Order: sequence, then C-alpha cells, then structure tokens
Amino acid sequence: MSNLVPQFSTERFQKMLAHARRHDAAEFARFDSADDDAKKLSERLLATGRLDASESVFFARQLEQIRPGIMEVQYTELLGKTLVPTETNIDPGATHFTVQKFDRTGRAKVVASLDTNIPRADVSAGEGSQIIRSVVSSYGYSIQESRAAAMARTPLIPMRAMAARDAIERELDNVIMYGDTVMGLSGLLTLSGTETYTVPNGALGTKTFETKSPNEILADLNGIVNRIIVQSKGIERPNTLLLPLSSYTYIQSLRMGDGDSRTVLQFFKDNQPGLDVQGLFHLEAAPAAEWTGKRMVCYRKDPSKLVFLLPVAFEQMAPQMNDFTLVTNCHARTGGVGVYAPKSVAYGDGI
Repeated sequence: MSNLVPQFSTERFQKMLAHARRHDAAEFARFDSADDDAKKLSERLLATGRLDASESVFFARQLEQIRPGIMEVQYTELLGKTLVPTETNIDPGATHFTVQKFDRTGRAKVVASLDTNIPRADVSAGEGSQIIRSVVSSYGYSIQESRAAAMARTPLIPMRAMAARDAIERELDNVIMYGDTVMGLSGLLTLSGTETYTVPNGALGTKTFETKSPNEILADLNGIVNRIIVQSKGIERPNTLLLPLSSYTYIQSLRMGDGDSRTVLQFFKDNQPGLDVQGLFHLEAAPAAEWTGKRMVCYRKDPSKLVFLLPVAFEQMAPQMNDFTLVTNCHARTGGVGVYAPKSVAYGDGI
C-alpha cells in the first residue's frame, strides 16, 4: 500500500513550516472577519511581502462573511399612537364617523312661592362628522428576484412587505400628529376650536424658554395647564403636556437656583402630580405654517375627549401579476384625530 502513496518531501514540509512560523498568530488574532474589512488585512499582508497578489485576493475572499441579521436604516420613532387613544370599533365600510353630542341647558331657581314662571331645563343636541380616508402602499417582486432571493437565502419578499407596512404606519403617524388638510383630516397638533394660551414675553422681551428665567418658564408651564382648568370652570383636567424636544431638554437641565437644586422640569412635575410631560420633535416647527415658532400642547389623554380613528389598521390585497412582476397592494383607513371636547386641548406658541 505504501508504494501507491507518494512520499511527502521532508524538504518541502520544512519549507512550509518555516513559512508558517513567519506569520505572527497574535497579529491575526486582532482581526475579526465579521467586523473588520478583510481587504485591509490582505493589503497589509501584501505590503509586508508575506503574500503575493494572487494569494492576497484569495485570502481576502476567504475572510468575507455576510453579517447575520439585517442592518436597517433607522428612522424616527413612531409616537402618535402612544399620545392619542385609538378607536378601532368603526365599520370598515364607513365613509364618515359621526359623533352625537348632548348638552344640558336651563337652570333652577329659588322662589318665595309657587308660581307659573318656572324655568325649564332641556337637552340640546348636536353632531360632528369626520371623513374617513384610505392610506395605500404596495410592494412587488419579479419571478427572477424571488428565485435569486431563495438562492441567496435572503427574505426579500417579507422585507418588502414589512417596508410597505412601515410606510403606511409612518403615514398614519403623520396624520395623528399633523392631520392632512387637503384630505380634511385633523391631527393632535393642529385641532380647531381649542383653547389658546398666549405666551407672554419675559423680562428680556422674548417668549422663548432659552431667554427666560426659571420662574418665567414655570409661569408658562402652569399657565397653559390653568387655561384649560379655568376656562372649563374646573370640568376639564389635563393630564398630558407636550413640549418641543429642545425646550424639554433645556428645562431638564436648567436649575431653579436660590437654594433649590432641582431642575425646572422636576420642580414643575413635583407641583403638578399626575401630569405627564414629554418632549416631542414635531413641535419644533410647524408644517405649512400651522403655527409660529415652537408650540406646546396641553390636553387630557382620554378616549372620552379625543381619539385616533382607525377603522382598518392594515390589510393586504391578493397579489396581482403585472407582466413578470407580482404586485401586492396594501391598505389602511383613518379618520385622523376626532375630538369630542375641543376645550380640553390648549396650544401655546412661540416658546
């Protein structure tokens, strides 16, 4: 049997061993093929004269590795549904959502004797109607793309489906925040018929928090809360205050002073228990000049006060073949933000 197997040259073995010993193992240990650029490593080795060009290309190819998982571009967090209660108990076929409102009228009075001039109590009725619109997107793939994705073990089709779902979710979030004036939809930050807190100038003659003293800022924060309470004669009690993100972070670090080490934000929250204060980048500037400067919003987060109307959250239609591409249409329906008690919401601009 030994005659059938050629003897490996001892001289050749010694040369290979000496060549291997020239490579410092510690040098290679510093490189992780999953995280470092294999090309840089091969170029470095080539520069030292340890590998020729053909070996360098081969070595770099061996170090290539597809990182497990999917690296996705990060977008801003969707916050709308966390700020407004969602109403889904609406028939998907509805074109409008109508809310009937009833109010008690009349009063009683104290009289010296029973007479015919008795005041009468009654109930007045009214209704408000909100139009419902569709939000659409789609995704597709060709026959060859699906084959290539299967060969590469890449979940192309689910990724595109998630992209379409994400596109619809982002548009719904935009509607929650700003509404859509062209489509007749209202948003949390652009409601009509609400209360307005007129932000006064500070000692320096401006309205912005950055130019005001801690006490002047506190006066504004308390002012917009009190606007709702006072104007509703104590009926409406806000539980949410949204500030522009830059204003929020500013009062989060600004100290009260005069022996009080608390920040303006902490001082305010300590004296307004039950009020949720958040920073929101949507309030930094208005789209389409809806307001001037930075806006703050105070309201009661309560489904009896305002809701986000969502008859259809998301649905996919049956795929349709278009030439060699299979297209799937996606659909949702929304009526924007419907407000039952507009006076439970107040805006303050220019901060």
